[in-house]
Amino acid sequence: MANASVGEIDPILKTITFFNSNKPLAQVHSYATHPMSYYGQGVLSSDFVGLARARLYWDNISIHQIFVPGCAGDVTADKFNNGSEEDRQLLIDRLSSAMAKAGENTKRYPLSEVVVRNAKLTLPFHPGDHLTKERLMRDWNNTKLSTALRILAAMGLASRNRVDKGQLIDLPCVDLGHAQIVLFPGESFIGYQLMAQKHAGKNFVMCIGYGESWTGYIPTEKDFLENFSDSWLWVGPGSAEQIRKPIFEVIRQ
Repeated sequence: MANASVGEIDPILKTITFFNSNKPLAQVHSYATHPMSYYGQGVLSSDFVGLARARLYWDNISIHQIFVPGCAGDVTADKFNNGSEEDRQLLIDRLSSAMAKAGENTKRYPLSEVVVRNAKLTLPFHPGDHLTKERLMRDWNNTKLSTALRILAAMGLASRNRVDKGQLIDLPCVDLGHAQIVLFPGESFIGYQLMAQKHAGKNFVMCIGYGESWTGYIPTEKDFLENFSDSWLWVGPGSAEQIRKPIFEVIRQ
């Protein structure tokens, strides 16, 4: 992984600072990466993104610091991470430095109006034989399976029930005038963030992932054509086309 190309990413960290007159009150930072450097050791941690955020907070406790991941379903820090504590510290350094510099480069505008736009969308459920209602029920009730597999079956069944009931997904945008914030469902792939930013043109748009989460991963159509598969995947081909129009509806060009 360390020798591979960077691949498709959004290299820019984005920050929105909220002021009361001349006093900065809060900063919201967003970067598209899976927020984990290593795990599975039984330690609770906000990992390198949370530790970078905390470092920024302790530099100036009068400013509330918030970090949110972007559309990072298929983006990790693997190229710059070997799973060691030393590499975690390097990731903390790089991210906290980027957040600090973004904050310093804030351009101030008066906030005269806040507009919220929301689009409703449906996504197709994955057509795989391993996700039929009968198979999911059987796996859920099979006490010989591991707890992890039974939990996945229960989640898949819950997702399937949502789709069968016709429950829609929200794709909201908060428009602050000179900045827009868009919340994407589930673990949307980076392609959706790049699509949204291209549509916005020169307008500042911050994309946030991990909204409505029944979907699991949301690959682009290209990823489906490349046969992307995972146990954390409940949407099927055609999802990209269903998301494209709502993106264009809520984001102001």
